[in-house]
Amino acid sequence: MTESKGYLDDVDVELDDGSIVKINFYDPVRLAQDIEAELGRGAVGLAWKRLIVVDSVTPAAMQAAVQAMSPDFFD
Repeated sequence: MTESKGYLDDVDVELDDGSIVKINFYDPVRLAQDIEAELGRGAVGLAWKRLIVVDSVTPAAMQAAVQAMSPDFFD
């Protein structure tokens, strides 16, 4: 993982019940760049399932963000 990319896609996260879900992590700068690029290519809207935005894409930040999410987020 490289924090400098500003994102990490398809991270396997194990939930309390043992199930695994894929989460996408972005920092605000990279997310803004990707949104601008997609809209610039003519996208009419954007949606990401299980996207978490963190200050910095680091293991500590990602873990803290996952723990702070409501269980409904993972449905």
